[in-house]
Amino acid sequence: MAGRHSRALDKLMSSTGRLPVWSGFVLAAGLYASLHAASRQPALLGGHGSAGAGEASLITLLLTVAQYLLPALCLLLTLRAIWRRHRLMRREQLAQAAARAVAELDGRGFARLIAESFQRSGYRVLGVHGAGASGGRDHGADIELSKDGELHLVQVRYWRADMVDHRAVRQLNAAITTNGASRGWIITSGLFTEKARQEAALRPIRLIDGCGLLRIIEAMRGQGLVRPSRYTA
Repeated sequence: MAGRHSRALDKLMSSTGRLPVWSGFVLAAGLYASLHAASRQPALLGGHGSAGAGEASLITLLLTVAQYLLPALCLLLTLRAIWRRHRLMRREQLAQAAARAVAELDGRGFARLIAESFQRSGYRVLGVHGAGASGGRDHGADIELSKDGELHLVQVRYWRADMVDHRAVRQLNAAITTNGASRGWIITSGLFTEKARQEAALRPIRLIDGCGLLRIIEAMRGQGLVRPSRYTA
């Protein structure tokens, strides 16, 4: 039940995020004005007699609370939408910077760069197959790694699309199952769709978008490792 409510809230947040920023503030002001006006007219809210007066009082109380609660909720959703929009724009900027940083590399060169970053983090590189159109030799895995006796698979997608969708997650998950791997990564210079993130959260898969990739590149650049000639054939 909690998951269903969470998904409903996510849909509401997504819908508000597509509206102009000013519309949320206008809606909040309109809600307050209309509810405030209604709460000031108790005579129109109930019938005659003591029962009607009691009903009117209850409705007045509810409207008095609602005139603050509903606009506040509207403002909260609007501010959350602004924050999410700003965060997305920032991630898009970082993704573009990451794409420029690896623009001179081909698919295999990019995969070799990522493999070396894992190697320097304590992984043993078993194979680098590149980022070919088929998704790698193992139908979803471009890099094979080993650590503590466990197999790890990495899929790199830096040139295919700005947004990587859930199909990439399912493809890598199939490769993990087929090869008996423990977990996997999908690394892209672009971004992931929300559905891709939801799919990955249910599986042993970590997603690294352009923002995370840029951190990897900058760390390796600090060690003098990001040179196109080093990773091109």
